[in-house]
Amino acid sequence: MKVPGMGRLLAGQILPYDTPGRPTGYPGTVRFLRGSMDLASVAGAPLLLDHDPTRPIGRTRGMIDAPGELRASFLVAATGLGDDALTLAAAGVRTGLSIGAVVDAYDLGDVDPETGIPELIVTAGHARETSLLTFPAYATARAEPITE
Repeated sequence: MKVPGMGRLLAGQILPYDTPGRPTGYPGTVRFLRGSMDLASVAGAPLLLDHDPTRPIGRTRGMIDAPGELRASFLVAATGLGDDALTLAAAGVRTGLSIGAVVDAYDLGDVDPETGIPELIVTAGHARETSLLTFPAYATARAEPITE
């Protein structure tokens, strides 16, 4: 099935480098350094809904590793779940992108005076997946449908 007026591609920033964010799974802020992510793992990662491995909707199609960010494009499968995801992204309802990163090495940064938790600075990691979701850890990590 095809969503009228749309292609099957989503694209956007999946990770801003050197920017603190609040991903699920760590009670403080997390910052990824440029060069910290294993790009081969990102290239081969599936696109899921809400980090749920039972809800795959596509696969990474391409990447751009720029000085300040990691961007990717995704080919969304022609399934009911994929069509729903494209429709919600086009409507601006579900546009967040979140890399499902596994942290392999890190440093601890300054302690947040409000929480008492040090910032986690990722120096090495790999991706299990990227997810399309409503609330991303990094405000700039957003998907846009690529129209035909």
